[in-house]
Amino acid sequence: MSYNSEQGHYSCSCTGSSSPMTVIEGNEISYARDTTHERPTPKEAESLDDIEVSTYTRRNRKKTSIIWQELTVVKLADGTKRVQRNHCKIKLSKNKDVKADCWTCYEVEKKRLNGLLKIVDRISITTDMWKSGQKIQYMVLTAHFVDSNWNLQKGVLNFVDVPPLHSGVFVYDALYKCLQDWGIEGKVCSISMDNASYNDAAVRMLKDSLSFRKRLSLNGKLFHVRCCAHILNLLVHDGLSKIEDVIDNVRESVKHIIASTMHLTMFSDIVKQL
Repeated sequence: MSYNSEQGHYSCSCTGSSSPMTVIEGNEISYARDTTHERPTPKEAESLDDIEVSTYTRRNRKKTSIIWQELTVVKLADGTKRVQRNHCKIKLSKNKDVKADCWTCYEVEKKRLNGLLKIVDRISITTDMWKSGQKIQYMVLTAHFVDSNWNLQKGVLNFVDVPPLHSGVFVYDALYKCLQDWGIEGKVCSISMDNASYNDAAVRMLKDSLSFRKRLSLNGKLFHVRCCAHILNLLVHDGLSKIEDVIDNVRESVKHIIASTMHLTMFSDIVKQL
């Protein structure tokens, strides 16, 4: 039972029942039908469907993104539509697993790269550490060489999962195993790595192992090539550390200025007076 103060009457109804609802207005008693839980008539249902369709119909939006210049909508044999890159050499097929596609592409590229590595005598290796979005650290190995047409080529050989607490022994084992898998341990002439202490230890062990198989160029004097980009990065960080207080003050000043429109306006007025 509920009381409506605006209309001045009581009402009483039973939930889940289609029985009449009793309404008491002053000293008079009347009955009103509660249609809350009743099914709509076919005509009412049709009008409701029209409203839902007009409300939730998906609109065909224009493809305004620049990425669509590189894509084409194609229709498969079963009538479904897919998006395909304009420069992709692999055509879409029906009911094909994405994982199988990736693995097949990997095997094809690996076979092609392996064929190129067999006909060269000197290969340079570069390695680098990077961290994925899952906070997992990897070491990537890349081979650089000149092919029979005197064109500089490069190819990624492997991604190695590197757990924390890196050591020279682990890095050496990962490097040497990768070179053995590709059959190029006797063709490596140089390797470029970051200037970390564990990398220095790994290069020393790798140099000793490769020297037993084949004599290195210039007795290995140019085997370990320091990463110039890493050296420049260290120099820049060392130089910026001398003016760290000044950089912090500039950053805090910028944060204060852009914190509000009023601060930005005041700053612009001061700049105009200079």
